[in-house]
Amino acid sequence: MSTPAISSAVTAIKNKPVVFTFTYTPLEAGAGTSFTDHLPFITGVGSFPPVERTVAFIRDVFPRATRVGTLYNSSDTNSRKVVEMAKKDMAEKGLTLVENTVVNTNEVYQAVSAICQRQIDVLWITGENTMMQAFDAVVKASMPGIRVIGTVYTPSEINSVFYMEALRKEAEKVGLTLLVAPASTVTEVSDAAARLLLAGEHHYALGLGAIGDRFETCKDRMGEFLLMDGQVAYLPADGSKRPDYMVNSGHLIASLTALYGVSCTGDFSALVRFTGEKGDGALEGKKAAGGSNTTFSAESLGVGPMLEGLYQLLGYEDFLMISIAEISGLVGVSLNQSPVGHPDLFAFPGVKEMVNFTTEPECEGMLGVTLGIYSRRPDEGLTRFLRPVSLGADAAVHLHTAVFPYMPLKKTGIDLHETMHTLLII
Repeated sequence: MSTPAISSAVTAIKNKPVVFTFTYTPLEAGAGTSFTDHLPFITGVGSFPPVERTVAFIRDVFPRATRVGTLYNSSDTNSRKVVEMAKKDMAEKGLTLVENTVVNTNEVYQAVSAICQRQIDVLWITGENTMMQAFDAVVKASMPGIRVIGTVYTPSEINSVFYMEALRKEAEKVGLTLLVAPASTVTEVSDAAARLLLAGEHHYALGLGAIGDRFETCKDRMGEFLLMDGQVAYLPADGSKRPDYMVNSGHLIASLTALYGVSCTGDFSALVRFTGEKGDGALEGKKAAGGSNTTFSAESLGVGPMLEGLYQLLGYEDFLMISIAEISGLVGVSLNQSPVGHPDLFAFPGVKEMVNFTTEPECEGMLGVTLGIYSRRPDEGLTRFLRPVSLGADAAVHLHTAVFPYMPLKKTGIDLHETMHTLLII
């Protein structure tokens, strides 16, 4: 029931129960003074869009975005109110809201085509009636490279948004992925504290998770994952021992359901190169001009000395690092089974079945891509996630490594996104 329909019902109906669903402003329409103090014969679910949360979501997932487009019916009071709120919130977060208006559904296709020509990075469909009725036109008129998103709802809110699955199906008909933030994006899933992670630009994360957007379909596959700048790779802990990956492509956003982990967004401040020259294995080097490029020479370098060397060279007590290097020997651990339903993961003797250890160095001559968090002064939350670099060390770290067939790296500028895409696709 729309807001005008509630106004009519309040006036015309006095002796029959009235129930409304997904109405932006039922109180303003006369249903009551609050959601606990309302007319005795009328009840329902108010659902004014969580604008501030949606703007924050856009800012976090698309850090490079500067212009967000939206369309709405200019004759709808509620739609105008949503846009005004969004304009203010976006300005505070460095975003520009680009608007276009329609009067009826016949104008939607042309309006979407026009706004996509105005250099927008994201197209936000607020959920107002006219746009929802013509969503097939939104899908057909949108341009490749422009992300189409809905509004970010919590689990309790999304239960009342009955049209979301219908919209998703319409999008799939024409090969478009509609990015509607699921419940686990904004609040923890009570079953396993899982969250949906989207592989946005300059977004990096590691932890335990599985490719998929629902906890129920992922819980038996939860394994170690890497999420790097639009690309996701993980090792399913379902016994298959076959890694899987997902990359951003067009409207498709790579994502996974994370059981736990560390997530970071930002640009790297330094590029450090390693050469294969003969030597005593010591880490040597100095900052290049500007501090952005450095070369180290060592025949073979362990993880501990490498991290300590980065700390000494760059002076960062806390940092995220990505290493791409030829492997002389890899020692590590991975899960054989998902930790969901196994609270005593490391209890003996069950740990022997749950976890796989390398008994000797492996993967010699292959290429290793390592994503890690290093800290000499971790806070309480990070402390639970990190482990000492070595016995008695001041620093702690958590590293995940993906192994690939050897591929020579460029001797000139290295593009991390391009390198990872090549490794995953080839």
